[in-house]
Amino acid sequence: MFDKMTGLTNLNLKGNGLTKIQTDSFLSLKNLRHIDLSINELNKISSMIFYKNAGLDVIRLNDNPRLSELPTDGFRSYNGYFTVYYFDISNCAIGALGHKTFSTMPHLTTLKLAWNNINNLDRDTFASLKKLIDLDLSNNLISKLDDLIFMRNNDLTKLNLAGNPIRKLSVRLFLPLNKLRELDVSDCELTSLLSDNQFGVGRKYKLYQTLHSFNASANQIRKISSVDVRNFKNLRSLDITQNPIKCNDGFQDFIGYVSLNTEIMPYKMPSLDSIVAESTSLKIQAEAGWSSLAHEVCKHLETDLEPKTQYNKKNKLPKYNTEDEKDENDKQLLTVLEDLESHKILRGRSEKKKKLMQTLSDSFEEGRADNAEEEDTDEKYNNAEEMKDDDSSYSDDDDEEEPEDIAANDDEYEDYEKKAKISKTVKDHGIKLRKLI
Repeated sequence: MFDKMTGLTNLNLKGNGLTKIQTDSFLSLKNLRHIDLSINELNKISSMIFYKNAGLDVIRLNDNPRLSELPTDGFRSYNGYFTVYYFDISNCAIGALGHKTFSTMPHLTTLKLAWNNINNLDRDTFASLKKLIDLDLSNNLISKLDDLIFMRNNDLTKLNLAGNPIRKLSVRLFLPLNKLRELDVSDCELTSLLSDNQFGVGRKYKLYQTLHSFNASANQIRKISSVDVRNFKNLRSLDITQNPIKCNDGFQDFIGYVSLNTEIMPYKMPSLDSIVAESTSLKIQAEAGWSSLAHEVCKHLETDLEPKTQYNKKNKLPKYNTEDEKDENDKQLLTVLEDLESHKILRGRSEKKKKLMQTLSDSFEEGRADNAEEEDTDEKYNNAEEMKDDDSSYSDDDDEEEPEDIAANDDEYEDYEKKAKISKTVKDHGIKLRKLI
């Protein structure tokens, strides 16, 4: 078909419903650089299909839903290897990869394997890809990765493992990755950011110096503390949203740390190159973002910190059960203040510490003022009720003897009744976490 097109460099055959391609179809295209076979119905690819196309730069086989395997020993070339740097085999039905599948593509820098059925990867699957920069393994069935699988991929900069049933991610996996900047492990089944991290094992890894973006959203992470992120020296984006994180001391320690280190953004940045650590707007965004996350994780505390009340059945005015319950909010506020005062993450950061403490104090005083106002209103209401009860015991004779005084009292009772009908809201005397940051 292409015998007379020997000078062809770009061949686009996508979306043609192709089910099979003959082995000798491209033999005459010795100058071919870019081939697109995506969005077809191919179910098999011969290892000899690109035999005479050693100069290929880009191969696109993505979106062939019936394609379930690649040549176990890799694609063969007349000179032993290809110069291809971009290979997309995503959104197919690939179930496994052999240790030689990419052995003839040593110049590969971008490999897209997302949305397949890959459930197991041999330790040497990527061993021949020493120039690999961008690897996408997202949305497969991978549950475990060998700690040595990236041993020869020292130039890897971007790694996407999202959407795999991975439960544990050892920091040892990243030992050889000296240039990794972006790591996406979102929508997996991780219970912690990186295992072994708490024991200081990861301090010697380059990962903690180079990583800029870390997406661990939509996992099963329940516990997190500042220990999990302190080793990251240049982290600019950390997404841990959509995790069942517990609002415990560890989380509060974590929020305190990332809030004071406002160069860390609480979500994925559109472009890492645009991040300027000293940018005022970015710092404001970071503070607001972490405050929002803290509020979301610890939102139940606002309910817990509200005073317990009972209601007068007649006018539904809130009253405290006991004097101890009335002061419960103040006690909890003081506890938080004391904890933060002695917390190690605030040491050496006096200016921000004072600002944080002032915010807490203002919230504390505001709560006390609101409480005092409610007490004053309750007292007036109770006095009105007592006067009203006394009035109900008057006889008709009394009414006849002192009509003027009773008329005056009616006006006074009317004022109190108006006040009693005003709907009162029990204000939050606790600290809303969004004010802490």
